[in-house]
Amino acid sequence: MIPQLLVRASAAARRVGPWSSVAGMPLFTQAYYCYKRLCEGRQRALIGRLVRRGSLAVDVGANIGYFTIVMAEAAGEEGAVLAFEPDSENVRLLRAAVARTGLSNIQVIPAALSNRAGRVGSHVKGQEVEIWSLDEYPVSQQFELSLVKIDVQGAESRVLSGMEKTLSAHPSAHVLLEFDPTLLRQADSDADTLVALTGDLGFHPFLLTKRGEVHASSWSDIKGVARDRYIDVLLSRQSVAALNQADGRSVYST
Repeated sequence: MIPQLLVRASAAARRVGPWSSVAGMPLFTQAYYCYKRLCEGRQRALIGRLVRRGSLAVDVGANIGYFTIVMAEAAGEEGAVLAFEPDSENVRLLRAAVARTGLSNIQVIPAALSNRAGRVGSHVKGQEVEIWSLDEYPVSQQFELSLVKIDVQGAESRVLSGMEKTLSAHPSAHVLLEFDPTLLRQADSDADTLVALTGDLGFHPFLLTKRGEVHASSWSDIKGVARDRYIDVLLSRQSVAALNQADGRSVYST
């Protein structure tokens, strides 16, 4: 419950008061990053191990870039990160955060991912949002895909169905997503649809431990845990042993 409340509070603070000023935005970003380091250290540890040097990572719903930067540091200069974010204010903060790091392997894409390409009106400030599917987005073939992180407030099924070809072409790729049955229903989807899609893609669900390792789970157990909150789920085709021995420092080469 606490992480959800902090997310809502930070979203409100971003739009009003001193946090929304030119001087306040960098301070807000640093405060938000501190919260992420405090509350989501195990996700950071897992991402650091699963993103191989020289590989491609995709951040879907990048927000203001905390995990985008974690991915980019793990992928190294020889790798790349695609960061998709549709909210224009988030994109501005994301680009500023990336510029401050000096990292050159991040491509910020002001668009949403779904199961098709196009443009659609959004309830967020009346913006018209560009939409891609990952299967249709022009991704360089020089990279092996190592990890896709998805944080899209219930639209996970549409995002996954729009990257089926990409995920099938990269059997060693992992997907880290937030599973929330309530948000899925609010987005005109449901948990069963998402579960069926992950099975069709050959993925098995894993839950994170406090140390950033994973243990095998079942969707029935995950649904039980996620009745009144979201839960981070790793989707992979690998074994528990292989996942927990993963070392992002190993270099991918073509």
